[in-house]
Amino acid sequence: MEQPTVLFCHAGRTGGDTLNRVLKVAYHPYASQHYDTANAAWPFLRSAPPEALERIKCFYGHGVYFGFHSFLHSPTTYITLVRNPVKRIVSQYYCYLHDPNRGMHQYITENNISLEQYQNEARNEQAHYILGFPHYRLTRPSIQDLPSLFENIQNHFSFVGVTERYNESIYMLHKKLGWKQWRFWKKTLANPLRPELEELPSSLLEEIAENNELDMALHKYASDRLEKELSSLSQVESDELLEYIEAQECYTTLLSHCPKEVRPSFCGLLLQKRHLKISCLCFLPEAAAALGHFSHMVNTFPGREIIWENILYKSPYDLVTVFNHPIARDQFEHSDFIVMINHPGQEYLALEHLHTLGIPQDRIFFPLKA
Repeated sequence: MEQPTVLFCHAGRTGGDTLNRVLKVAYHPYASQHYDTANAAWPFLRSAPPEALERIKCFYGHGVYFGFHSFLHSPTTYITLVRNPVKRIVSQYYCYLHDPNRGMHQYITENNISLEQYQNEARNEQAHYILGFPHYRLTRPSIQDLPSLFENIQNHFSFVGVTERYNESIYMLHKKLGWKQWRFWKKTLANPLRPELEELPSSLLEEIAENNELDMALHKYASDRLEKELSSLSQVESDELLEYIEAQECYTTLLSHCPKEVRPSFCGLLLQKRHLKISCLCFLPEAAAALGHFSHMVNTFPGREIIWENILYKSPYDLVTVFNHPIARDQFEHSDFIVMINHPGQEYLALEHLHTLGIPQDRIFFPLKA
């Protein structure tokens, strides 16, 4: 069955940058497209030949909103994240205020725009994406658009995550999109210059909530929907969710110790199951030993174990000899993953030999950065 093309509607300050990185790992660069603005997306959508559109399996970024599917000829599904709109707007304002790399920074600082002024310009932004209003806000949605908002979600969105329940949301995304491997995410630090909500005038917070009644209703709807989905999980799935949350915490720890020359996604590979056997095919004993030592950090986590086996060869051309050796082949076939360390440019040679043995692509991993 053909997997639908994923369209991620990314409203600002909802945890979408983190999800962007998850999607970037989940989909091959050749099969994904990122757009920061709608204006950047339109030229490609309008002019790209059908075969170019068909190869894209994931569109993501601030430039994606409801209506993208009308340009595509393959099945599609929308996904999004929503956040309490009061928290979202406060977070967005102080992000723009203190980060000179953000596009709105100059506008806010040069015009002395206050939070009270800004919240009037940013209201119901999350609903904009789901309703399909222009990204540059020529019109403003109102509470009268609520039926259309819910209709779009029910008919076109397979996933509406909630920022406040991020782990649970990403777990459900795995199930919705049929991902076979766990995808983990790097926690981002909160803006230390952003005040806590309790430090802001309650009257201003109430005004933001009133001006965002559509986003408030959206957030409640998404929270209730997620809670209903979680309560419908089987016992096996509930246990799996707890295991994923535990693995995510382990990933954060591993990432803080990850050598700079190693891909961060290698940390995620080490946490796919509680018990793993990994074969490392490598021509550099030092590199194999270093990766093995790092992987054994996982063995210090309760209930987890990695059996790491180094299969060394002198050059990429010795692979044929190694794979024809019965013992090496048997050990290799029973491994959960095959980690490859090759000379630059020799990866395809190694892959060719692995594929002749019937090893699927999703079991092969190159841990070192190019």
